[in-house]
Amino acid sequence: VTYRDAYFEPDAGPTQVPVFQRRELPFGYSLVGPAIIEQADTTAVLYPGHTAVIDSLVNNLITIEYGG
Repeated sequence: VTYRDAYFEPDAGPTQVPVFQRRELPFGYSLVGPAIIEQADTTAVLYPGHTAVIDSLVNNLITIEYGG
């Protein structure tokens, strides 16, 4: 895992977030944002509070939590 600065709020400064390589995440792996998941053809950004789980078909399932 490496780290990179990312901006999530227009008026806030950068947040240092972990950067994961998608090919290295095993089935069942889960993580909570903020985080970045990179792969050869795309990049997924998990905002604070979002979650991602690698399912049995190797899909990256992202759940977005809405404030209420």
